[in-house]
Amino acid sequence: MTTTSVASTTATDNPSRGDRPSPGPVDVRVRALTRFAISITVFTILGHAVLGFEQAPIVPILAVVVSYASALLFELLDSW
Repeated sequence: MTTTSVASTTATDNPSRGDRPSPGPVDVRVRALTRFAISITVFTILGHAVLGFEQAPIVPILAVVVSYASALLFELLDSW
Protein backbone atom coordinates (compact mmCIF):
# COMPACT_ATOMS: atom_id res chain seq x y z
CA MET A 1 0.00 0.00 0.00
CA THR A 2 1.38 3.40 -0.99
CA THR A 3 0.77 6.61 0.81
CA THR A 4 0.98 10.08 -0.57
CA SER A 5 1.70 13.13 1.45
CA VAL A 6 0.40 16.57 0.73
CA ALA A 7 2.99 19.30 1.04
CA SER A 8 1.95 22.25 3.11
CA THR A 9 1.70 25.54 1.30
CA THR A 10 3.56 28.54 2.59
CA ALA A 11 3.30 32.22 1.73
CA THR A 12 5.96 31.86 -0.98
CA ASP A 13 4.17 28.92 -2.63
CA ASN A 14 0.82 30.69 -2.94
CA PRO A 15 0.75 33.12 -5.90
CA SER A 16 -2.70 34.44 -4.92
CA ARG A 17 -1.19 36.22 -1.93
CA GLY A 18 0.65 38.68 -4.15
CA ASP A 19 4.08 37.03 -4.03
CA ARG A 20 5.65 36.96 -7.45
CA PRO A 21 8.65 34.99 -8.61
CA SER A 22 11.74 36.96 -9.46
CA PRO A 23 12.18 37.63 -13.17
CA GLY A 24 14.79 35.61 -15.00
CA PRO A 25 18.01 37.05 -16.33
CA VAL A 26 17.71 39.56 -19.17
CA ASP A 27 19.01 38.21 -22.46
CA VAL A 28 22.01 40.18 -23.74
CA ARG A 29 20.65 40.02 -27.30
CA VAL A 30 17.45 41.82 -26.30
CA ARG A 31 19.42 44.68 -24.79
CA ALA A 32 21.64 44.86 -27.88
CA LEU A 33 18.66 44.92 -30.24
CA THR A 34 17.01 47.62 -28.13
CA ARG A 35 20.14 49.78 -28.30
CA PHE A 36 20.35 49.20 -32.05
CA ALA A 37 16.69 50.15 -32.58
CA ILE A 38 17.13 53.33 -30.55
CA SER A 39 20.33 54.32 -32.37
CA ILE A 40 18.92 53.70 -35.85
CA THR A 41 15.84 55.75 -34.95
CA VAL A 42 17.95 58.64 -33.64
CA PHE A 43 20.19 58.57 -36.73
CA THR A 44 17.18 58.53 -39.05
CA ILE A 45 15.58 61.50 -37.29
CA LEU A 46 18.86 63.42 -37.28
CA GLY A 47 19.40 62.59 -40.95
CA HIS A 48 16.05 63.99 -41.94
CA ALA A 49 16.06 66.97 -39.57
CA VAL A 50 19.69 68.09 -39.71
CA LEU A 51 21.58 66.40 -42.52
CA GLY A 52 18.96 66.95 -45.21
CA PHE A 53 18.04 63.39 -46.13
CA GLU A 54 14.94 63.65 -48.27
CA GLN A 55 12.27 61.20 -49.27
CA ALA A 56 8.71 61.41 -50.47
CA PRO A 57 6.20 62.00 -47.64
CA ILE A 58 4.30 58.84 -48.59
CA VAL A 59 7.28 56.58 -47.82
CA PRO A 60 7.01 56.59 -43.96
CA ILE A 61 3.22 56.30 -44.18
CA LEU A 62 3.48 53.37 -46.58
CA ALA A 63 6.13 51.72 -44.39
CA VAL A 64 3.86 51.88 -41.34
CA VAL A 65 0.85 50.56 -43.27
CA VAL A 66 2.81 47.66 -44.75
CA SER A 67 4.38 46.76 -41.39
CA TYR A 68 1.00 46.72 -39.64
CA ALA A 69 -0.58 44.72 -42.46
CA SER A 70 2.20 42.13 -42.43
CA ALA A 71 2.10 41.87 -38.62
CA LEU A 72 -1.66 41.28 -38.74
CA LEU A 73 -1.27 38.73 -41.53
CA PHE A 74 1.39 36.79 -39.62
CA GLU A 75 -0.69 36.84 -36.44
CA LEU A 76 -3.69 35.58 -38.41
CA LEU A 77 -1.63 32.77 -39.91
CA ASP A 78 -0.14 31.90 -36.53
CA SER A 79 -3.54 31.73 -34.83
CA TRP A 80 -5.00 29.66 -37.67
